[in-house]
Order: sequence, then structure tokens, then C-alpha cells
Amino acid sequence: MALESDRLMLGTKYEGKAMFKHDALSLMTARETREWMKKTKIAGRTLHERWLLPEAGLNEVITLEGGRISKAYANRPPGNLPRLMALDECANKNLMDCVNRHISATRKLVRGPDVKTDPKYEFCDVKRASRAVLRCWDPAHGPTGGAPDSNTIIACHTRVWGKHLGEVRANKGCMVGARDGHRRAVEPNKRGGKREKGPSPYDGPGEWLNDDARWAQDEMFERCEAGFGSAR
Repeated sequence: MALESDRLMLGTKYEGKAMFKHDALSLMTARETREWMKKTKIAGRTLHERWLLPEAGLNEVITLEGGRISKAYANRPPGNLPRLMALDECANKNLMDCVNRHISATRKLVRGPDVKTDPKYEFCDVKRASRAVLRCWDPAHGPTGGAPDSNTIIACHTRVWGKHLGEVRANKGCMVGARDGHRRAVEPNKRGGKREKGPSPYDGPGEWLNDDARWAQDEMFERCEAGFGSAR
């Protein structure tokens, strides 16, 4: 992460100043991890120095419900809020939808012996699954190709900075609503419950396919049309 951030900032006014932000994963905020981050240097800066953390006493002391005092978040970011991360907010789904579309389009192709050159998309093992994702998640496809595309990324960030952080700001930093992910029905029916879906957080057809998958899909459609015609 540090190396890639430095690479992206080369030639800009932020060269040598790249920082990263992450919510409070327990493995990341563990004492052993933080000690290792303080000792590990890349390009003259420790990993800990690159971590964007609260300053000026922010989060040093937090008053909880009932007047209890907590110092659990001192000098560390609080919580784990997927909705404040653009990838978690909607872009990961856009990416996986794209990968699954390619798997479906190439499912009739015979698996090739070389993972690095095989046009078939699969999740049958770690290497092929990793390549399937990376073939879609590639900036070389341009702003309208691959996944997530530029419109999705912009829409996700707009929701993060506008809707989600706006709700937090409006409530003066307090927790906003029930965010545990459960969709329980009203008692006594405890199983499931109706889920009201909102509008899609991004616009666009979402039907991009790379050349390999497009060719495989066209071949499959042609075989289906030929089979249908002969059946009649």
C-alpha cells in the first residue's frame, strides 16, 4: 500500500507525502502491529507516520451512554464502517457483478492449461479466481471499461462524502441508525423480514465485457440461435 501510494504521487505536489486511511481493524490496531509499523520504514518514512490518525486530542476521551468514559479509541481511528469506504459502499458489488458476467460469458470455453493466457474466467481455484478479478479490475480498460468504472467510483464517493458523512455530521458525530446489517421482522416473527431496497447507487448499463468474453458470448448466442432454428 505504501509503495503503490508513493508511485501514484510521483510527479505531483504530494510526492513523498502519501498517506493512507483505514478504519479500526483489530489486527491493524493491535499493539504488536503498531510497534512493527513504527519500526518499518519505506522511502525514509515509517508505516505508522503514513497512517492518518486523529490529532489534537481527538478521540482521546469519549463519553459513552450513561456518562461512562472510554479511552479505547485514543490515537486510533474508531469503528468499522463499510459505508464510509467507497469500495464497500457499492464498488465491490460492481466489480463482482462484472467478474460473474465474464464467468457466465466464458463458461462454455474449454479450460486452457496456462492460467496466465487462458481466456476463460473461473473461480475454481485461487490463481484463476485472482486472475479473473484482476482482469476486470484493470485501469488499462479506461474510465468506461472494467470495474468499477469511473462513474461508479464517483457515485460511491459522492454517497460517502454526501449522504453517509452528512448524516454523521448532522448528528454531531453520533451513531446514525441501526447499522448491524440485520433485517429482522417485528416480534414474534424473528426470521427474515422484508427488505426495502433503495435505488442503485450508480448509473450505467454495467454490461462491459472484454474481447475474450465478448467473443465467447457471441459464439454461445450463435450456437443457441442455430439450435433453436434447427429445432423449429
